[in-house]
Amino acid sequence: MFAIVLFLIAACVCYYYTCVVRARFAQDVPCAQPCYPLIGNGLSFLEKSPVKLFQNVVRPFNQFDRWFKVWLGPQLMLCTSHPVLAESVLSHPKCLDKPFFYSFVQLEQGILTRKCVLASRRSALEEEFYAANDSPAMLDRLLSVNEDGPLSDTEIVQNIYSIVGAGNDTTAHSLGHTCLFLAMHPAVQGNLYQELRDVFYSTDEPTTEEKLKQLSYMECVIKESLRLAPPGATVAREAQEDLTVEGQLVPRGTTVVVSLFALHRRKDFWGAD
Repeated sequence: MFAIVLFLIAACVCYYYTCVVRARFAQDVPCAQPCYPLIGNGLSFLEKSPVKLFQNVVRPFNQFDRWFKVWLGPQLMLCTSHPVLAESVLSHPKCLDKPFFYSFVQLEQGILTRKCVLASRRSALEEEFYAANDSPAMLDRLLSVNEDGPLSDTEIVQNIYSIVGAGNDTTAHSLGHTCLFLAMHPAVQGNLYQELRDVFYSTDEPTTEEKLKQLSYMECVIKESLRLAPPGATVAREAQEDLTVEGQLVPRGTTVVVSLFALHRRKDFWGAD
């Protein structure tokens, strides 16, 4: 019985320190709803439907003009879709670290995490007659880095994931969304088609950098597609030391979340349409 009482007292002290004392800096910041004791806004992120989950994530960004807070259990996060606040956070030299939940996307059973798709390739490179720097394979290049010492297996794996995710998946999604938007807007598709016909008037004409620079309407279409469907819909950063962003204190270790998806749809900046 004494142990239970002691546990409850310790839990109350921890809760008070975490959710009251440490969160005092954000006491005037509105909180996303629904929010419950202990679990915070956690129920909003337990949806099985990806569409419903995405709607739950975006909704509070559309409701609040500047800062609002979200609780993931005892973890407090400051959130915004305001462009001035977003720029201040994302460009701050002391707010560059990724928060804890970025580690959730690591694929522990992926093919590259097995130290043996790395050891065997490293061994093979040692027997190759050409320099690894001449290899078109990114893995070979990473394995050959020696400027500041060789990269660890973990660093190589994380770099590969970054390259695949940032350089392949994002491009595929952006092209897919662009094609979808063109199908939804036939007039825009027609204008783009006409520009392509004007610039590439012959099927035998080579695609050169100079020709691509003439596709001004194409550039507008791609940029508008990126605005409506940004590859990274939400980004987050963790403050490395105490900061003040537009009058709001952001203590060291605080996670700041920016919704680019909501930011790109703010009617007060982009207009009603």
